[in-house]
Amino acid sequence: MKHKRKKRIIDRDVQGALARRIILHWFLFLAITVLALPLWQLWLRGFAIESFSAMMIRGWRETVPVFFVLIAMLPLFVIDTLTFSHRFAGPMYRFRQTIKRLAAGEDVGSIKLRKGDFWKGFADDFNAMLQRRDSQKNNATANAETNEEISVG
Repeated sequence: MKHKRKKRIIDRDVQGALARRIILHWFLFLAITVLALPLWQLWLRGFAIESFSAMMIRGWRETVPVFFVLIAMLPLFVIDTLTFSHRFAGPMYRFRQTIKRLAAGEDVGSIKLRKGDFWKGFADDFNAMLQRRDSQKNNATANAETNEEISVG
């Protein structure tokens, strides 16, 4: 049975930081490109034919398609980053919720992660801890019942 994710953002702190980082990288790439492409044209063609400002204007005109592609790709970068980050933010969210329930004294089942999620080793260790706790609880209950039978008998 395949469990599809219903939300793209599960942990605003982590995923928001990643989205801000990818946007920062994109703007940095854009700024460097804005400077580098006209200078590249200047280096290829030299100063002799036209003025520096005319060359910069022509260089920018010739590279406008690159900027449209970059602008179009920004939302894709952010969406892909958020989707990818859900593979580690989602499991951590589930662990936190389970730990809160445990701390509140609720019974919890083992944690099962989706295919492609990170932290599977952590989930295995967590589930082993739950099994050991349940085993100790069952042993304690059995011992208490045995002691009660001995004292009554």
